This record gives sequence, structure tokens and C-alpha cells, in this order.
Amino acid sequence: MRRILPSIPVLATPLFLAAIAAAETSVGESAVVIRDVQGTLQENVRKLDNADPVFQNELVATAERSASEIRFLDETSLTVGPGSSIVLDSFLYDPSAPSGTLVIGAAEGVFRFVSGNMPSDSYVIRTPEVTVGVRGTVIDFVARQGATAVILQSAGSQAILTSKTGKTVTLNRPGQAAVAFDDGSLTPPGPAPEWALWKVREMRSLIASVRSWTPPSRNGPIPDPTLPPGPDNAANDASYADNGFPQGSGAAVGAAGKLICVIC
Repeated sequence: MRRILPSIPVLATPLFLAAIAAAETSVGESAVVIRDVQGTLQENVRKLDNADPVFQNELVATAERSASEIRFLDETSLTVGPGSSIVLDSFLYDPSAPSGTLVIGAAEGVFRFVSGNMPSDSYVIRTPEVTVGVRGTVIDFVARQGATAVILQSAGSQAILTSKTGKTVTLNRPGQAAVAFDDGSLTPPGPAPEWALWKVREMRSLIASVRSWTPPSRNGPIPDPTLPPGPDNAANDASYADNGFPQGSGAAVGAAGKLICVIC
């Protein structure tokens, strides 16, 4: 049964953060927060705000019409779309190498994952239906009851899906997708199902309503091959201002070029 996330009344406090920091390791921060986003760790619940630290083993959950972008210490980016929840299971990072591992577990929802500075085999994404290994990858994935869809978005990279029964499928072209089911079956690479594309569009539209969403990448915006130009595909949309915000959005940019006002 789908988990309904209510509005979040709990506020983070310096005392709360100090207590958590003493017990857990910060793995990054909530770089963008739109409306109601909560973090749960050791049964402590807090409302996440922009630039709040996030911690290993923390559950990050968004309400409807809410979203967040988690930026990890190695510059990996994880966008958590509306009505979604994910656990930051494990993160080890040595910036001097750089080397390490990042494991995240998605229960349900829609997400975009952009790998960071660690070796390409350092990243693992898990849902109840599938384990995904990424190789220099930008992917969208949508988890719902009984099925997970994975959509590869970047050229020159791979997403390797392994089902509960050990079956594997490799995606190696932008726009390719596969779906893993609860019975262990996997579809071959092909077009993404409409139910998954609808959730991806919803996520991208929500973030584009606050700013022109550019997936974090050293090579700049990555157009989504599954979407036409427009608000759902801001990387190809000339109607956005040079500062990265939609005209008339009311959002603002600080002196450091960071988002300082979001819908809340």
C-alpha cells in the first residue's frame, strides 16, 4: 500500500543536529529543498532545509508536490521527487584517492541519480525489485509497488540491472529503459513505460517551477531524450533566464550564485 507522507511540522534544531552529528557521519547536504522534505534518523524526525547536512542511514522523504536534491561529498547528486523516500545506506569516500562506495535504497518514488567523483563501479542503487550498478551514469528511476523502471539518460555510460533472481540487463544508450518486477523478471532494453515517464515529468516540472533544473554535470546541462523542449526539459529551453531561473518565478540568487529562496 502506498505510503502517504503528511505535511511536516517538525523543525530541525542546532541541538538535534549536534546530537546526530556525534553519532552519525555526514555524507553531504540537502542542496535544494522544495516544500515538505523530512529526514528520519534513529527515530528522530526533522524538517530538511537548504544546506542542511544529511547523514549515513538517514531516511529522506518528500511529501506530494515536494522535492529535494541531495549533494554528496563526492559531488554525486540525487534528486528525490514528489512522494518519494530513500535511505542513504552507506557512504565511504576518500577525496585524496578519490575512492569509496555509495549505496542507496529506494522504497518508492521517482529519482534522478548523477554519479560523482568516485570510480564508476563505486555506486549501487537498490529497490525491492532490483539492484542497479552504474558506470559514469545519469539515470532516472521510478519505484512503485511491484516494479522499478530505470531510464539511462547519459551517453557513453551504462546502467546494469540485476533482478532478485539474478537476471541481468544492461542499458547503454540514452533513452533506453528496463523494468524489474517483483517476480524477478526483467524487460529487455527498450522505451520507458508511460507510467515511469509521467513521474519523471512531474519531478522535472516541479523543480523547473523553482529554477531551470540543470542536472549536476561537469559537462553542463543534459537534455532528457524522453522529453520535448519546454519546462519539462529545461536544458533545451531558451525561455529561461541566464541565471537559471524561469522568468517570473520569484526565486532569487545570492552573491555566491546559490538558490536562497524556494517555495515553502
